[in-house]
Order: sequence, then C-alpha cells, then structure tokens
Amino acid sequence: ILCLHDAIPHPGDDYPFRSTALRMQIEATDGLIVLSDHVADAVQDHYQYPKERIYKIPHGRFDFAKDEIEPRSFPDGRPFHLLFLGRFAAYKGLPLLLDAFDRLRTSSTSFKLTIAGSGDLGPLAARIDQTPDIDLIHEWLSDETIANCLQAADAVVLPYQEASQSGIAATAFAAGLPVIATPVGGLTEQIEDHYTGLIATAVTASALAETILELSTSKTLYENLSRGALHHAKTALNWTHIGATLRSEEHTSELQSH
Repeated sequence: ILCLHDAIPHPGDDYPFRSTALRMQIEATDGLIVLSDHVADAVQDHYQYPKERIYKIPHGRFDFAKDEIEPRSFPDGRPFHLLFLGRFAAYKGLPLLLDAFDRLRTSSTSFKLTIAGSGDLGPLAARIDQTPDIDLIHEWLSDETIANCLQAADAVVLPYQEASQSGIAATAFAAGLPVIATPVGGLTEQIEDHYTGLIATAVTASALAETILELSTSKTLYENLSRGALHHAKTALNWTHIGATLRSEEHTSELQSH
C-alpha cells in the first residue's frame, strides 16, 4: 500500500528518473491511498490504475501550537494579516499573490503580508523587498517559526497555479485560520467554500484580491469561517479518526473514492 500525495510531479519538482521511479512504485502496489479525488482521477488516467484499488482519506491536521486553539476574533483597529507559508515553488503562485496584494494596497482596508518559507525567489526577492507592508522570512522554517507565523496571522492564502491538496491548508485549519485559495486541483475539495475558507472565482490577481476583501471586511464571515475551520480540523481531520477509519474493515467502503 502506497500513500500517494501526487500522481504527477508538480511543475518544477520533476527531475531525472523521478517519474520513472514513481511509476515503478505505483505499479508495485496492491493498493493506493490518496488524499483527494483529484489525485484519484489523475492516477487512473495517467497510469490506468484500477479504481477499486484506490482509497481516499483527508489530509490530516498538523498542530504547531502548544496551547489549546480557540476560534479567532475579527481583527479590529489594525491591518488584516495575510500569510503565505511553505516552499517558494513555481506552481505555488507567489507572483499572483504579489499582484493581488498590489491591488489590495489601493483599497480602504489596510493589509500586512508575511511570506515565510524556503527556496529560490529569483527576481521576486527585489519586488518583495520594495513592497511596503510585506515581511519576508526566507529560511527553512522551524516548528517554532511556523507556530509564530500562524499565531500572528488572520488568514492563510494559497494562490496556487496547480495543486493535489495542501498540507498548509490542514495546518491553517488546526490553527483556526480561514484559508483563501485559487480554484485549482484538490483545493476545491479540501476547502469548503464559506465554511472553512473561501475559493476565488478564478486564478487571477483580481479574483484573489476580491476574495481577500470579502473575508477582511466582514466580521461575521471571518469569525464563522474560523469556527468552521477549527471544527473541521478537530473532527474530520483528526488523525485518530482518520486512522480508525482506515483500519476498520467495516468502513472500507467509505474510503473508496468512486
């Protein structure tokens, strides 16, 4: 049994022999566990893998806080704090987020953006440095740094160009943070629109900015999403629950993706 996060390597993540090795691993299995229907469909299409041997579980929560997390209160009297967390890979859409942030800076709402992660920023480094109200943490992130970033943020943004699913989303939910994401890949399954976060209408800077404004200007929406995200993390994304479901033969049919 192989737990398969990505049926096909992300753009920029493929390297010599990786695709060959991945195919060999998949073909050697008796069954696959996937974390989204998006990956289940891709592995069937790309490898002609039998759907009756594919099982789906949600991407479980990651906890970094030492204390019990409570739902967030709407930020009042200060800038709305956005967080981009994780590797600076091309498919994760950091240029799109910067374009959206430029649009947000012309609105009547004030914003702050923290970009935290590792990887080659290339020409984006100078742009980030020259844009007001952006903090950059450019390093391999320790658990303590991740915890601090989550604690300081009001929402996590996933401006991805492509996605299977996201561990960052599961991490944000566990911290009580709503997630704003582009409508790509498994993100539309993982983030329940207007319950645990918001899905932009398109993969564009204008659509992303509009979605961020929707969240940042409504106290009721923000606090409802924070409660929804945290409840989802404590129930469906609880690893004990996921493990019990996976282990139990009685619930095998519930795991099947199709």
